[in-house]
Amino acid sequence: MNSAYNEALNMLAKRDFSSHALRVALIAKRFPLVEVDECLTRLMGGGLVNDLRLARDLTGKLQAELRGDRDIAQKLDAAGLGGVEVGQFGASELERGRSLIRQKLPNEVSLAKMGRYLSNRGYSEETVEMICGERAEVYSGE
Repeated sequence: MNSAYNEALNMLAKRDFSSHALRVALIAKRFPLVEVDECLTRLMGGGLVNDLRLARDLTGKLQAELRGDRDIAQKLDAAGLGGVEVGQFGASELERGRSLIRQKLPNEVSLAKMGRYLSNRGYSEETVEMICGERAEVYSGE
């Protein structure tokens, strides 16, 4: 077990890995499955591999970049953290979307452009419609 364990420690010294991504990497390095599973059990038991912590950190980083839940979910999935519910961490998607529009599109722009901008950053259709509806009321002076 030491060889897979030592390789995993070397990999973790460079960056965090999800348990899934670490498992895939160790298998790709041709370590036996039993050895990989024992290694992961030991690393998770010692807190060196923690999928929830990694998901929380990655979600927080992406939320700080004002990304939508759809985009965050895709990035979590790519990191091997696909089962995590994005909404359990940080600010709501609606609040992030409002903040994004205030920061990036402060002047009156077409609602179509606003909708495309939000959609391209991974915001749900429901959030896009709510924000565009709010802005339409502001633009019309209601």
